[in-house]
Amino acid sequence: MKRLGDRALLVRRPSELRGDLQCTLASIPHAVDYVLSEEHIAVYFNRVPDVSEEHILRALSAQTMPRAQKTTHTLRVRYTGPDLAAVAEQVGLTEAGIVALHCGALYEVAFLGFMPGFAYLRGLPSQLVLPRRSTPRERVAAGSVAIGGTYTGVYPFASPGGWHLLGELISPPLFDAELGPLLQAGDEIRFVPEL
Repeated sequence: MKRLGDRALLVRRPSELRGDLQCTLASIPHAVDYVLSEEHIAVYFNRVPDVSEEHILRALSAQTMPRAQKTTHTLRVRYTGPDLAAVAEQVGLTEAGIVALHCGALYEVAFLGFMPGFAYLRGLPSQLVLPRRSTPRERVAAGSVAIGGTYTGVYPFASPGGWHLLGELISPPLFDAELGPLLQAGDEIRFVPEL
């Protein structure tokens, strides 16, 4: 466990999270929020935390309630990204083969990060696992559908980025200023090619 300032603790993420983390916070004294990453969970408190890592891990591993709002989203994509041909050449497939593989998988939101609404989606077929680009782009357009490492994702806003761009999202928008991110940890995602 590591302290993050006066009101947050960083703990190693359990290998499986089966329940609703927001409900779990209720069993941790004075916990008000959390941020999930691939390997850790940052737990935020409304006052200086007086809780052990063991207590937090016990609360996380005791989750039994199913996530109430788990949703399956269908994201329509136009597969015309600037890296589609290069990815096809790298992995020894046609561009149509890349699209079929990418759309044939069911993805799960592992965690949100990098920017508001950016979901790291696990479930990328092993044939599409590639290291990030050696030179990141200074600007990636909002809605770009990309792969990097073992993840796929969609850029909700224009930003710099180092992932391989396969296409562009047609619908729906991934972030709303009032409602927040469309995708939540645990949600399932299917990509559908727009012809």
